Amino acid sequence: RDVIGTIVEGKVVQHSFTIPEGLTSEQIVARLQESDIFAGSLKEQPREGTLLPDTYNFPRGTPRDQVIQRMQQAQKRVLSDIWSRRNPDILVR
Repeated sequence: RDVIGTIVEGKVVQHSFTIPEGLTSEQIVARLQESDIFAGSLKEQPREGTLLPDTYNFPRGTPRDQVIQRMQQAQKRVLSDIWSRRNPDILVR
């Protein structure tokens, strides 16, 4: 397909961005800053453990703060799902 056909059909090219497990929030932010897929800057460092490692797809020019928000929302969903399936007889300290 040619570029004009793609634009007319309204399809947006998605770019993969992978965050492997084990990276700190600081390392994730560094990868975001280095990538030319994203735009804008980040106002603050996300708290440790608030970003879900995964592969995400974004169109070029997505603001970096929206990437962080999506990763935080994904982490909240995963934790909520896991917490809802926990054994209620296990004590949490």
